[in-house]
Amino acid sequence: MRNPAPSSPIKALALLVVTMATALLSACGGDGGASGGRPEVVATTSIAADIVGRVGGDAVDVVQLVPDGASPHSYAPSAREQQELDESDLVVYFSPALEEGLPLDLAARRFAFADHAGSVGEDPHLWLDPTLIAAALPDLAAALAEIDPAGAEGYRRRARDYAGELADLDRELTKMVETVPPGSRKLVTSHDLMGYFGARYGFEITGAPFGLSPEAEASAGELAELIDRIRVESVPAVFAQQGDDPEVLRRVAEEADVEVVDDLLLETLGPEADSYVAMMDASTSRIVTALGGR
Repeated sequence: MRNPAPSSPIKALALLVVTMATALLSACGGDGGASGGRPEVVATTSIAADIVGRVGGDAVDVVQLVPDGASPHSYAPSAREQQELDESDLVVYFSPALEEGLPLDLAARRFAFADHAGSVGEDPHLWLDPTLIAAALPDLAAALAEIDPAGAEGYRRRARDYAGELADLDRELTKMVETVPPGSRKLVTSHDLMGYFGARYGFEITGAPFGLSPEAEASAGELAELIDRIRVESVPAVFAQQGDDPEVLRRVAEEADVEVVDDLLLETLGPEADSYVAMMDASTSRIVTALGGR
């Protein structure tokens, strides 16, 4: 009986290539795919993305949905972004009252800070009180651990460390605000987003002509009433965030003869404040200075 002929070098090479390709596809075929096995987390805004990145570290891929400068109140996703929402391992957002244009209910796994920050009301801008974000961090770490059990301890550790950093931030903001004369701790903002900030740091919300959403409109009568209130209560300055239409606040400031600060970062990060902590520090400093503090 003849022995079988040995395989040719070309056939052996082809077999090796097929074997290696199969092994590579198998390795990439689990959760995370192109991300090297890391879960993908879609965060709605740059602020949410920064917070998730601090807790997730290098163990997760974070995708920011709403571009910097765009309003999370009215942003609607493109077809590609909708696919990212649908295919992500977790979607992190603040509140349905904020990201109301996003079909977040279609995501398989969702984490809303408003559901984990303690007792919060209808105002969705809860990140403007860093203690509320700190309160939600253990649950955020747990949500990340659900999609990546192997990274659970890392998520818990980074959440604890970040909570400590937010506690330091809270103390620093408190010290800043204490330099503002008590009678000047009054906030007039383009839309009603400073409620948690005011409650935490002792500011009175004197007026917000656009309500909770910057897309709302104020009547002439409401604006006239606000101007009278600013004069009567000796409000030193009025504020608008980047992205809001500043013209109404500029007109109010001119009529009331007060300063207007119309470039605050409050709902998004930017080149001058590229992290949540830096944004809170910079915005509070601007507010404090305009109201007579230091």
